[in-house]
Amino acid sequence: MRIGEPDVIGWMASVDSHVLDFWERYDAIFPLSSHDERWIQHGVLCSMISNFQSLYAASKGAKMEALTVNRFIPERLQEQEQQKAVQSAEEISKTLEARFGLR
Repeated sequence: MRIGEPDVIGWMASVDSHVLDFWERYDAIFPLSSHDERWIQHGVLCSMISNFQSLYAASKGAKMEALTVNRFIPERLQEQEQQKAVQSAEEISKTLEARFGLR
């Protein structure tokens, strides 16, 4: 798809079906990421854009709140992301020991 295409449906109607078939097969063989990872990447990007916009609006005097990644991803992934984000001191210590050979 072309960047900045305002009419996605119109664009898809104008593209030869062989092109769409090719990219569908390509994605099946060489996926860029899993479906869940795509949602998380989407959530990170959306939250960053939203927060930049909020910072700009706040600099003009508007009251804005920062939005987290969880605001933009399905609920079933929110718990997974929260579990990933929370590590105990022991888990962090074990990770550093394993990675850098620390004791």
